[in-house]
Formats: sequence, C-alpha cells, structure tokens
Amino acid sequence: MRALLTLLLALCCVTAASAADPVPHKDPFRGDSAFSDQPRPPPLVGAENRDVRRVRSYAMQPPTIPHAIDNYQIDRFANKCLMCHARTRAGESQATPISITHYTDRGNNFLADVAPRRYFCDTCHVVQMDVNPVVENRFEDVDALVPRTRAEARARARIRRLRRRGSKRAMIDLLRRYWRTLWRPSVHYSLGFLTIGGFIGGVLFWGGFNTALEFTNTERFCTSCHEMRDNPYQELQPTIHFTNRSGVRAKCSDCHVPHDWTNKMARKMQASKEVWGWVFGTINTRDKFLDKRLSWPGANGRG
Repeated sequence: MRALLTLLLALCCVTAASAADPVPHKDPFRGDSAFSDQPRPPPLVGAENRDVRRVRSYAMQPPTIPHAIDNYQIDRFANKCLMCHARTRAGESQATPISITHYTDRGNNFLADVAPRRYFCDTCHVVQMDVNPVVENRFEDVDALVPRTRAEARARARIRRLRRRGSKRAMIDLLRRYWRTLWRPSVHYSLGFLTIGGFIGGVLFWGGFNTALEFTNTERFCTSCHEMRDNPYQELQPTIHFTNRSGVRAKCSDCHVPHDWTNKMARKMQASKEVWGWVFGTINTRDKFLDKRLSWPGANGRG
C-alpha cells in the first residue's frame, strides 16, 4: 500500500512539473515563434517595376516579369499581356515578343495565334521580387554548375583511365606469369604432379575431341545448314536408303565418312572446303550448289 501511494505521489509531481513548464514546439517556417503564438506577419514586398530583365538561372527557365502586373486581366475573355508582347504589337510597344514556341500546339503544329496551352502567361512567368528564399536551399546557377560538372566528369574519366591501365597491367602480369609457368613447368611443379596432370589433361582432351568428332557425324549436324538440308537431304528422302522394308535408314556419315580413323580425319579436313563455301555464300543457292557439287571430295561416294 505504501509503495502504491509513493508511485501516485511521484506521478502527480511529474504531471504538475510538465504543466507548469511546457516545452514549446517551434515551427521552422515561423522563426522562433511557437505553434501557440500568433507572430506578426512580415510586410508584403511589392514587385519590381524597373523594367530591367534578370539573367536566367538556366537555359530553359521561363523569363521573369520585370514589372508589376497588379489588376492585369488574364482569363478566357482577355489577356492584357498580349497588348504589348503579341507579335503584331511588339513593334509599337518595343516589348519582348512572344517566343515562337508559344505558337505550337501539342502536335508541334505552328498556329497563326498563341496556342491555347500557352495563353495564360502567369502559369509559367512570375514577377520579380527582391526577397530572400523562405527555405534555405543549395541552388546553384548553371554557369557555376557546368564548369564544376565538367571538372568532375574529367576527374571521373581520369580515374577510369587509371583503373583500365591498372587492369591492363594486372592482366599482362598474369599472362607473363602463366607463360613463365608453361615455359618451364618443372621449376614450379614436381615431376609427379606434371605426369598425373598431363595424363588427366590428355584424357579430357581426347574425350572432348572424340565427342565433338562424333557429333559432326550425326544427321542433326549435317542438316543444320540450309544448303545441306534443302539439297542433298531432300534428294535422300525418296530413295531406298531413307525408307525401306527393313526399317534401317542410312545416314550421311554411313556413306560419306570413312570408318577407319586415318581416312576419317583426312575426310574431315577436306570438309573444311564445304565450311568455307557455307561461310562465304558460294553455295547458298541451288544453282551455286549444283555448280560446286562435283568438285567436292566424296561427292559420288565414300571419300
């Protein structure tokens, strides 16, 4: 019971202290004034009326208005700005004529009068006032921003060149190290390791070579180019080699590739002439194929 009374007494003390000395909440847009205060508003600043145009902060900035426009009628019935800035009135008023872009519609078609989407001038153009920004910002004029951007771009390009140069040097050093290892492998590796590694490498090389060689003997490989698929393969289909009573069908390598290894390798080297014709288009049509046909090795039977 005593502990409960102590807790209630402490809670009452904290509540009374917070009510007696509240922490004011301040609005950064109102200076040092709290939310509960009603500060005196700053005096209104009138528009500049000196008719002196300011420099634009960036290339596509809409120009500001160098004079007051109080009580200007700009609605669907009238536009007082056009009394001076219209194309037909610029010579009399010596005011800046409306830009040619204001005579184009959404389809970039040129109109005889101001386009409806450019009619309300104060949508983009505002009067000039000599006031400080309400919120601080880091805006920089384009004339100050472009040189710094160019300098940063040059610095980034210099860093990229140094990185590429460093990567090239690293690659050259790696190739040199590999070359020295291949040139004198016994200096870097033991004889047992080289023997076992050479044996495993030879097995892998022979297995891969033989697999690729056997793949070139398949019908899928032979008919992978249209020269063979549209010419010899079409001639093979009506023959007895393709369809017969025994159900055994002969494929291209059964007749055109020797079975013993030595002659097979010789025939594969001769076939490079056919690959040459396929690459450079010397047999890419039916007439070219027939002209070159009899000059190929093994054209009339097993090579």
